[in-house]
Amino acid sequence: MNNNLSIGFIGAGNMAWAIIGALVKSEVLPRKNIIASDIAAERLELAEKEFGISTTQDNAQVFAKSNAVVLAVKPQFLPEVLNNLAASPGYPGEGRKLIISIAAGVGCAKMEGILYAGLDEEAKSRLPIVRVMPNTPALVGQGMAGMAPNAYALEEDRQTAQTIMDAAGKALWFDEKDINGVTALSGSGPAYVFYLAEAMVRGGVEVGLPEDKALEMAIQTIKGAALLMEETGEAPGLLREKVTSKGGTTAAALNVFNENKVLEAIVQGMLAAKKRGEELG
Repeated sequence: MNNNLSIGFIGAGNMAWAIIGALVKSEVLPRKNIIASDIAAERLELAEKEFGISTTQDNAQVFAKSNAVVLAVKPQFLPEVLNNLAASPGYPGEGRKLIISIAAGVGCAKMEGILYAGLDEEAKSRLPIVRVMPNTPALVGQGMAGMAPNAYALEEDRQTAQTIMDAAGKALWFDEKDINGVTALSGSGPAYVFYLAEAMVRGGVEVGLPEDKALEMAIQTIKGAALLMEETGEAPGLLREKVTSKGGTTAAALNVFNENKVLEAIVQGMLAAKKRGEELG
């Protein structure tokens, strides 16, 4: 347990909730070292009861009391939040403070433009930024996040961000230029899996299975296949080949997928997601 780490969350929505819950469960730091703010008082009351953490509706208080601040507000609200922080009395304060943003589509340069305005080089160096692209399986402790540091983030800052995001799953480091690619794969990826499950359930019903049992079978099949990939370490293509007998039922299904260029469609979809991320950013 790290008694020296204090983490503040500005925004207490679903993703912040998942990370807070994971931190509390894993006992990475004492509950008393976590504080959260939100515009909804009832959300904060629930957080106090659920996690035993401190709460406030004053974002500046969260900033002042924490040595790592997680920005967990909707992207359209982030500029206003950052401008208000930068205008708060005593900003940026003494000591080092890590800023971690999980706001989708907002690059480090945009945040630097607000947070670093009017600061000298020494003050900027004490306010490193890490941009994070999480995904929704973090809500069940199985998230996959991509993280990108700005120029002022040191190894100690990377370790802190790693500790926070690993509590809710896994996290990997990238150059910021790759974050839109991360978004296209893991950020949007859960929707692709849900889409596959949706198709499997529909197909199950078409072949005569009850919908509830088709759903249960689809979930377990996807879960088991993912675990098999992880534990064997074998490439997905190799595992696919191993389960596909020439002239068999699996081959019949895959032939239809290939005729309809399903794999190519998924790749094209990811390219479209990356392009849209670049447009939004």
